[in-house]
Amino acid sequence: MKTILAVIMMATTTIAIAGPEPTVLMSEVKTVGYLASASPNALVPGEAWEGVKLVRLEPGKCEKIVHSNLHFVPAGDAEKPLFDEARTIVTCPT
Repeated sequence: MKTILAVIMMATTTIAIAGPEPTVLMSEVKTVGYLASASPNALVPGEAWEGVKLVRLEPGKCEKIVHSNLHFVPAGDAEKPLFDEARTIVTCPT
């Protein structure tokens, strides 16, 4: 019973922390597909992006996200994307 209660509490906490996705105001990105995971029964594709996104976090507050130097490294039978990320709080465009 304690285990079930603990699992429910963790799930509730996770749901409470997760907020709405930020609104993307501008996106100048190149999306690249890759093999995220591989098992004998399933291949799972993934997507990584490189470029610039401008997102609205809340009214009047935006964030510029830049992904650069995108490359992939082996991860078992799959691949893992690596990139440099820079985030800057900016004034939202009018």
